[in-house]
Amino acid sequence: MLKLGAVLDAWRPKPGPGGDPLAAARSVWPELVGADVARAAQPVAIERDTLIILTTSASWSHQLAFLEPEIVRGLAALPETAAITRLRFRVGKLRRAAAARTPAEAQRARRPVAVEAPAKTLADALARLRRSVERSRAAHRALGAGSARSAKRRRRPARPAAFRAATKSNVRGGLLASVSFSRRHGCRRTRCSS
Repeated sequence: MLKLGAVLDAWRPKPGPGGDPLAAARSVWPELVGADVARAAQPVAIERDTLIILTTSASWSHQLAFLEPEIVRGLAALPETAAITRLRFRVGKLRRAAAARTPAEAQRARRPVAVEAPAKTLADALARLRRSVERSRAAHRALGAGSARSAKRRRRPARPAAFRAATKSNVRGGLLASVSFSRRHGCRRTRCSS
C-alpha cells in the first residue's frame, strides 16, 4: 500500500509553459544544485521575481548566495521559471521527503507495544522502576558512556584564575573581603564554598 506523502513527494509536474513556477523549481532543484545541497536547502515560495529558498543554517544561505548567478541561470532555462531573476534565503526547518521503509521496519512499526499492568503495591512499583533504571543505565554504558574518557569529561572544571586570586585575597583580607566577594558573585552565605 502506498503512502500519500511518498506519492506526493515523488510527483513531478509536466514541463511546459503556463505551469506552476514553484513546482517546476522544486522538481529540478536536486538536479540543479546537487543532492547534498538539496537536503540543506529547498525552494518554498516565489515573490514577484524572487525565489525564496529555505535553508537549514545561515552558513548554507551564505554559501548559496555565492552560487546565485549559476542557480538563476539554470532556472531561466525552464519556461515556467524564466521570470525568476533573484534568490532570497531564509533559515528555517525543512520539510523532509517521506523516507521509504524497509519491510523489517514496517513490520516493527505494526507490532503492538506491550503495556504492563499497573503495580498492585508500592514495593512492586519501586522494583519495576529499579529494573527500568538499570536497563537504561546498561544501554547507556553499552553506548560507551561509562568509559574512562567520559568520566574525565564529567570532572569539575578547574576554577578560573580570577576566582583563585579572589579566594586568596579573602583569606588575607578576613571576613569583610569574603562577604563582599560572596555578594559580588551571587552567593548568600558569608563564607562562600563555590
